[in-house]
Amino acid sequence: MPKYNISSVSEASDPHKYRDYVYNRKTMAYYKLHIEENDKYDSEIVCRVEGSALILPTSAEDIAQVHGMLKEYPDIGNLVWIEGEEEYDSSEEEWHEESSSRCSVLNRYQGEVEDYSCYELLPFVCKVDAKDAPYDDQCNVYAQGYDYFSSIASCYKVIKQYYIWDQAYNECQQEGAHLVVINSEAERKVVWDLVKVAQKSRKALHSFFVGFRAERTDSGRPREFHTIFNETLDQAGYNKWSVGEPDNYLDSEYCGAVSYLDGKFNDVNCNSAHAFICEKEVPRRQ
Repeated sequence: MPKYNISSVSEASDPHKYRDYVYNRKTMAYYKLHIEENDKYDSEIVCRVEGSALILPTSAEDIAQVHGMLKEYPDIGNLVWIEGEEEYDSSEEEWHEESSSRCSVLNRYQGEVEDYSCYELLPFVCKVDAKDAPYDDQCNVYAQGYDYFSSIASCYKVIKQYYIWDQAYNECQQEGAHLVVINSEAERKVVWDLVKVAQKSRKALHSFFVGFRAERTDSGRPREFHTIFNETLDQAGYNKWSVGEPDNYLDSEYCGAVSYLDGKFNDVNCNSAHAFICEKEVPRRQ
């Protein structure tokens, strides 16, 4: 399974473009404000999935950048997660992790760093220096971790963070890829091998979102699944399901996934959170 070299955005592509991040010429870094709210630890994971890290302010320019982004959202509160040293309050007689773990936040108005319970839900800011922003020039994606398969002429990446289908779709798009669309039995076997490896490293992974879903129908009318390229599964070239699927459990399963047990299709709830697989087609090298 050959892997290609990872270069930085500043070396290999437009130095002022990285995903949907904002570039700051003074700091030569990219920033993104996530207005969705997470606790400190999930915020770190989201940044890591995006090839960045929770911001650790090191200059007045960092603070100004965060303040400028927050001004566009006056209704999201005063505090955002930033990176800093985690502290524990041991003064309580009975220590509880969730109540005692303290993490760093930035107060948007004072511009000062404060400590806050790590398990509260807040917006957060991710940052990556331009020289460190990952870009895979062979797969042409803004990310690390893609594997190229010459037999399929595609690059694939399994993302083990749990997202709902819409979030998974957006994450692949931001990397310059798309949710995987399986076009053949050969491609199913490649995808299945990848998800089996992912499942071994994280046993809780069972279903992985892929690039098809169905419109919600009137009661009794059959669903028709279409890929993200608006093809039926038959038109796409692969339409095999796990035993007993699709079952549309509780009339709530309208998005596509593959099972790690056999690599075949399963219908799942679009708003349940699963791991997912991104794909980027690569022209065959002559």
